[in-house]
Amino acid sequence: MCLGIPGRIVEVWDESGTRMAHVAFPGETRKVCLAYLPDLAVDDYTMVHAGFALTRLDQQSALHTLDVMREYQLIDDTATGHLTEAGEVEEREAEAKRGFGETAETMETEEVRRSGEAWETGGVGKTGGMR
Repeated sequence: MCLGIPGRIVEVWDESGTRMAHVAFPGETRKVCLAYLPDLAVDDYTMVHAGFALTRLDQQSALHTLDVMREYQLIDDTATGHLTEAGEVEEREAEAKRGFGETAETMETEEVRRSGEAWETGGVGKTGGMR
């Protein structure tokens, strides 16, 4: 998220004592740590870097920024829907969120496979470097 793309929090939970969230960005939803801004809630807007929410944005600023990014073709969210000026999330974004669960499950399965592989090789990957 190096471009500083605003995202809307769609779900918040506690994970091992740390507040976490799913944040909807144009075209995708990401798991984000709220450790620096633990008072963020569902429907708040934020800027994320390296998986951490760093800034709270008001809705008007977030939606205006997204519109400008679309205008200059910095983002293309036509495949999954987008946040509109009215602040509504289109149905396609809801479909993307449902797909996020499958992606997270796939990622967890892959992580379990990798950790088992690292265990078998003493923590050294096939390229000889540490993972």
